[in-house]
Amino acid sequence: MRNSLFIYLVLLFFSFKLEGQTMMIDRAISKDDHKNKIPLQEALNVNFAGVSVKVKIGKDGLIKCDGKLFEDLYLKPLQKRASENNGWIYPGRPDEFFVIVEVNGDSLIAFKAFEKLFDSYSG
Repeated sequence: MRNSLFIYLVLLFFSFKLEGQTMMIDRAISKDDHKNKIPLQEALNVNFAGVSVKVKIGKDGLIKCDGKLFEDLYLKPLQKRASENNGWIYPGRPDEFFVIVEVNGDSLIAFKAFEKLFDSYSG
Protein backbone atom coordinates (compact mmCIF):
# COMPACT_ATOMS: atom_id res chain seq x y z
CA MET A 1 0.00 0.00 0.00
CA ARG A 2 2.72 2.44 0.98
CA ASN A 3 4.74 1.73 -2.21
CA SER A 4 1.73 2.11 -4.46
CA LEU A 5 0.83 5.43 -2.81
CA PHE A 6 4.37 6.69 -3.34
CA ILE A 7 4.32 5.67 -7.01
CA TYR A 8 0.95 7.35 -7.48
CA LEU A 9 2.23 10.58 -5.95
CA VAL A 10 5.34 10.54 -8.09
CA LEU A 11 3.23 10.12 -11.22
CA LEU A 12 0.81 12.79 -10.08
CA PHE A 13 3.28 15.52 -9.25
CA PHE A 14 6.04 15.00 -11.77
CA SER A 15 5.91 14.84 -15.51
CA PHE A 16 7.37 11.78 -17.14
CA LYS A 17 8.49 10.92 -20.64
CA LEU A 18 7.16 8.20 -22.88
CA GLU A 19 8.68 7.73 -26.31
CA GLY A 20 10.26 11.17 -26.17
CA GLN A 21 7.03 13.07 -25.44
CA THR A 22 6.11 14.69 -22.16
CA MET A 23 2.82 13.31 -20.93
CA MET A 24 0.16 15.59 -19.48
CA ILE A 25 -1.32 14.70 -16.13
CA ASP A 26 -4.81 14.83 -17.59
CA ARG A 27 -6.79 14.90 -14.38
CA ALA A 28 -4.62 17.18 -12.27
CA ILE A 29 -5.76 20.74 -11.65
CA SER A 30 -3.85 23.29 -9.59
CA LYS A 31 -6.47 24.38 -7.04
CA ASP A 32 -6.33 28.02 -5.93
CA ASP A 33 -3.47 28.45 -8.37
CA HIS A 34 -3.39 32.23 -7.86
CA LYS A 35 -1.97 31.61 -4.37
CA ASN A 36 1.16 29.90 -5.72
CA LYS A 37 4.46 31.77 -5.76
CA ILE A 38 4.42 31.66 -9.56
CA PRO A 39 0.77 31.35 -10.63
CA LEU A 40 0.11 29.28 -13.74
CA GLN A 41 3.78 28.53 -14.39
CA GLU A 42 4.00 25.99 -11.55
CA ALA A 43 1.06 24.05 -13.02
CA LEU A 44 2.53 24.20 -16.51
CA ASN A 45 5.92 23.00 -15.26
CA VAL A 46 4.39 19.73 -14.03
CA ASN A 47 2.06 19.33 -17.04
CA PHE A 48 -1.21 19.78 -15.18
CA ALA A 49 -4.39 19.85 -17.24
CA GLY A 50 -5.53 23.15 -15.79
CA VAL A 51 -5.85 25.56 -12.93
CA SER A 52 -8.65 26.80 -10.71
CA VAL A 53 -8.72 30.37 -9.46
CA LYS A 54 -10.92 32.57 -7.32
CA VAL A 55 -11.65 36.00 -8.70
CA LYS A 56 -13.34 39.19 -7.63
CA ILE A 57 -14.52 42.03 -9.80
CA GLY A 58 -12.99 45.30 -8.68
CA LYS A 59 -14.88 48.58 -8.49
CA ASP A 60 -13.04 49.47 -11.68
CA GLY A 61 -14.66 46.47 -13.41
CA LEU A 62 -11.39 44.56 -13.70
CA ILE A 63 -11.15 40.86 -12.83
CA LYS A 64 -8.65 40.26 -10.04
CA CYS A 65 -7.05 37.35 -8.19
CA ASP A 66 -5.70 38.45 -4.82
CA GLY A 67 -5.33 42.00 -6.13
CA LYS A 68 -3.54 40.99 -9.35
CA LEU A 69 -5.17 41.15 -12.76
CA PHE A 70 -6.58 37.81 -13.95
CA GLU A 71 -5.65 38.75 -17.50
CA ASP A 72 -1.98 39.29 -16.60
CA LEU A 73 -1.75 36.11 -14.54
CA TYR A 74 -3.56 33.75 -16.93
CA LEU A 75 -4.86 35.01 -20.26
CA LYS A 76 -1.79 36.79 -21.58
CA PRO A 77 0.66 34.01 -20.65
CA LEU A 78 -1.65 31.32 -22.05
CA GLN A 79 -2.19 33.25 -25.27
CA LYS A 80 1.58 33.74 -25.67
CA ARG A 81 2.24 30.06 -25.01
CA ALA A 82 -0.46 28.96 -27.46
CA SER A 83 0.90 31.26 -30.18
CA GLU A 84 4.37 29.75 -29.67
CA ASN A 85 3.02 26.17 -29.87
CA ASN A 86 0.78 26.28 -32.95
CA GLY A 87 -2.34 26.97 -30.90
CA TRP A 88 -1.68 24.50 -28.08
CA ILE A 89 -0.56 25.06 -24.52
CA TYR A 90 1.81 22.09 -24.52
CA PRO A 91 4.09 21.70 -27.57
CA GLY A 92 2.90 19.05 -30.01
CA ARG A 93 -0.05 18.01 -27.87
CA PRO A 94 -3.58 18.91 -28.88
CA ASP A 95 -4.83 18.69 -25.30
CA GLU A 96 -7.24 21.10 -23.67
CA PHE A 97 -6.08 23.28 -20.81
CA PHE A 98 -8.75 24.31 -18.33
CA VAL A 99 -9.03 27.53 -16.35
CA ILE A 100 -11.77 26.99 -13.80
CA VAL A 101 -12.99 30.26 -12.30
CA GLU A 102 -14.82 30.69 -9.01
CA VAL A 103 -16.42 34.11 -8.78
CA ASN A 104 -16.71 35.81 -5.43
CA GLY A 105 -19.43 38.42 -5.77
CA ASP A 106 -22.26 39.27 -8.13
CA SER A 107 -22.32 36.74 -10.97
CA LEU A 108 -24.00 39.08 -13.46
CA ILE A 109 -21.34 41.74 -12.95
CA ALA A 110 -18.68 39.03 -13.31
CA PHE A 111 -20.27 37.73 -16.50
CA LYS A 112 -20.21 41.20 -18.03
CA ALA A 113 -16.59 41.72 -16.97
CA PHE A 114 -15.53 38.39 -18.52
CA GLU A 115 -17.54 39.10 -21.66
CA LYS A 116 -15.76 42.44 -22.08
CA LEU A 117 -12.37 40.84 -21.43
CA PHE A 118 -12.94 37.92 -23.82
CA ASP A 119 -14.26 40.25 -26.53
CA SER A 120 -10.84 41.90 -26.55
CA TYR A 121 -9.30 38.51 -27.43
CA SER A 122 -11.69 37.57 -30.23
CA GLY A 123 -11.07 38.47 -33.65
